[in-house]
Amino acid sequence: LFAARPGESLPLFARERQLPCTTCHMAYPRLNAFGMQFKQNGYRMPGEKGSSPWEKPSFPLSMVANLGADFTRTDADTGGGNRATSTVTQFRQNWVEFHSAGTLGPKQTFHFDSGFNDAGVLETGQAFVQLDDVAGGDGQLNVKVGIFDGEIPYVSDARRTTMAGYLADWTQDNRGVELNGQRPGWMYAAGLVNSDRTRGKDGAANLNQLENVYGWLTREVASSMVSARVRLERQDPRVSGKSASLHRQVDLAAYLGPSSGRFAVIPAVTLEHYDDQAAGKDANTGMLEAIAVLDPASKWAL
Repeated sequence: LFAARPGESLPLFARERQLPCTTCHMAYPRLNAFGMQFKQNGYRMPGEKGSSPWEKPSFPLSMVANLGADFTRTDADTGGGNRATSTVTQFRQNWVEFHSAGTLGPKQTFHFDSGFNDAGVLETGQAFVQLDDVAGGDGQLNVKVGIFDGEIPYVSDARRTTMAGYLADWTQDNRGVELNGQRPGWMYAAGLVNSDRTRGKDGAANLNQLENVYGWLTREVASSMVSARVRLERQDPRVSGKSASLHRQVDLAAYLGPSSGRFAVIPAVTLEHYDDQAAGKDANTGMLEAIAVLDPASKWAL
């Protein structure tokens, strides 16, 4: 706090290209519009084909840690006009992660990361490879295979600037295949991934988990973006005689900000429906997030 060295974003690409982290980040880890396009294009600049890690001046490996202290005060109604108050103060290791990402060669992208959770257990995060420029150039159509985050580029639980996570399920741990890409003013993705089902219809002997589908589309308008996403997710059946419960989710979001990238407001709404749930029990969630960068070097953000 009193003698801190400057904190920078994940330095994999800044180190390699000798560029400031603000090229891709509004405030770490939040991406700006260029950073979203760079990520969508397989961590490549426009016009690049990609090269192997051994051809680069530094190997792409970085560590990211997030530590802090929490003070929580709870005031609860215990009934009969009585209340109970308690406080908890604790040190927290939110995460310690190791990342490696970049290109394996021309038109080949990779990303691997793992980290220690609060219990000190090492867990695997993303682990995928992507074939770039399958059709067209500059990431117009790419094919991603493995374990990867499914998210709208600017509503990402992994890259949020808030301490608390989002109430709605904006980022999914996808395992399967995704088609994604970008064109001037557009970004998109569609995928077929595993469900979390562990059983099917009573007495059934077969279970196909590669059954969830999703798609999202983002349109850039001036310095802002608007997005829509649809998810069809199969879960374990809640009633007898059915092989699965179908969960439908529609997400609508917008990224509103000036071209300078110093301020942004993100309104979003999630609409959900379960086909075997009683009417009126759908879970709909609204969100309004705002971020302002307080200094030109993006060291301080509110």
